[in-house]
Amino acid sequence: MKITIERKLLLTALSIVKSAAMDERTQGSPPVLFNVQINTFDKSVEFICTNLDIALRARVGAEIKSKGSTTVRATLLHDLVRGFADEQVELHLVKDVLHVIFGDSKYRLATLPADEFPPVPRLRDAYEVEVPQSSLRSLLASTLFAVDTDHSTTALNGSLLRLNGNVTVVGCDGKRLAMTSADAEGLGKKTKELIVPRASISQLVRLLDDDEESNSKCRIVAADNLVQFHLGDAVLTSKLIEGNYVKFDEIIPSKSKGGIPIGRVEMLAAVQRCALISSTCRIDARKQSLNIHAIGEGGQGEASENLLIPPSGNLRATFDARHLIDALNAIDDDEVQFFAPPNEPVVLKVAGKPWLSVIVSHREKSEPAKAPEPPKAEEQTTAE
Repeated sequence: MKITIERKLLLTALSIVKSAAMDERTQGSPPVLFNVQINTFDKSVEFICTNLDIALRARVGAEIKSKGSTTVRATLLHDLVRGFADEQVELHLVKDVLHVIFGDSKYRLATLPADEFPPVPRLRDAYEVEVPQSSLRSLLASTLFAVDTDHSTTALNGSLLRLNGNVTVVGCDGKRLAMTSADAEGLGKKTKELIVPRASISQLVRLLDDDEESNSKCRIVAADNLVQFHLGDAVLTSKLIEGNYVKFDEIIPSKSKGGIPIGRVEMLAAVQRCALISSTCRIDARKQSLNIHAIGEGGQGEASENLLIPPSGNLRATFDARHLIDALNAIDDDEVQFFAPPNEPVVLKVAGKPWLSVIVSHREKSEPAKAPEPPKAEEQTTAE
């Protein structure tokens, strides 16, 4: 194998795929999983990394002088390429050594055979849809904060993608929920639900184009327990979480009327300051004032913030400050609508948009009724 490739293209491809390689500090992993696989074609070269749960693939143009395949440490090759300024890079495989040449600089890197690298599965008889990349990125990024990180409830450790004429994304950890949706072309009427692991969603958000003016699309291909996201010259392949997602419709209060419009930035800053005193905050709204109150444990201190709001009825809710901070940080709108139905979870909405977040409030000692708990997911199993 002998190729010449532009340094910028090589660095872009390695930056895309290297995060899917197994962490070199992981004990007991096959050494080949620390590597990037390099495959050559007539006029291009492909780079692949995988940790067996997720695989990332990127292909870029190159001058192919002789074909071949090999694997080399992903982080090492990436850091070498990043550290040089020459415009062209030559990769030349001689027996089991990869020669990396930047101008007058030459490096010899140890390799492992390409046939030891696990193959990326090809999906057959797959369900396929296309969604604008910027739309999909917005859906995923504005709901990811609510996805569970506690592996005791498997299905909640992923984002739900429901495809049925539009695309709806849901994140939930049992104490809070975020949901939003968008129209998409080419979706069939048949409903398809995918539970994509949080780690895969994080990678996807990193790769998706956020330019709303761009015409770039993401092709979603799903079959069996796998899903692929095709992003031009890059492809992310991920296992799906098997099982049933929670009945999230039952968590959302059926009546969310009388919402209070509040400046998002002002409310976020006030709650962040109160959270320095206590992780639990109470919100009281009366007439044209919204008070955010926090009392530190053991007499550590007390905080009180007041925000001006339009005339409204009385409202009181107590909840985890971090949950509200995460929800307000997930969007960039100037104003949110704050709903707190009696004895029900708090709801945040954005006027004119399908986004909403639900936060289970703490029960006040004086309240005769218990705040409703969200329905629990059925016992789940992760796809092997």
